[in-house]
Amino acid sequence: MNNKDVTLKPKIQSLIIVCVSLAIQSCSIMSKKDCLQGNWQQAGYKDATRGNTTSRFETRTKACAKHGVAADKQTYLIGYREGVTQYCLPENAIDVGTRNDDYRGICPADQQAEFLKHYILGLRFASNDISAQFRQTEFDLDNARYRRSGMEEGDNKKNISKRIHSLSNKLDNLRTTQLEIKRKILRWQTVQ
Repeated sequence: MNNKDVTLKPKIQSLIIVCVSLAIQSCSIMSKKDCLQGNWQQAGYKDATRGNTTSRFETRTKACAKHGVAADKQTYLIGYREGVTQYCLPENAIDVGTRNDDYRGICPADQQAEFLKHYILGLRFASNDISAQFRQTEFDLDNARYRRSGMEEGDNKKNISKRIHSLSNKLDNLRTTQLEIKRKILRWQTVQ
């Protein structure tokens, strides 16, 4: 076994742990305890304040049916409406945009224009942040390439090459995120 195998093994194990954790979380939208407690108003509120649509109720219903518990849609919708009121506030819209979260169109028509104005503002903040990260990463990448060009073969040159690869991947991810933000801005500007 070479050094590369030794360094990859912990990374692969960490990746497997993360994937399994995410799979478990996605399957357990409502635990048996949650279903038995039946706080449907809180569930509706939580879904709305996270920007989810009411289709999340169906997922919760299926999860509880596995435990033999029936869902209460009316109570869920009471909480959901309260949550939408909070979610659609302009200050939340800025936060949602700044985090580059998706907006799923849950705000009522009388609040949507104001929400979108602030959501797009938040997306622009996120875009500016990504641009600054991009410039810094480009600088770091150029610096690493320059340092590598003057080095002899050896461990330090391998480490710099790994850093260059990592920085190149980071630039690709930042480009993708920037495009995603621009698409969101274009999509929601046309709705305003």
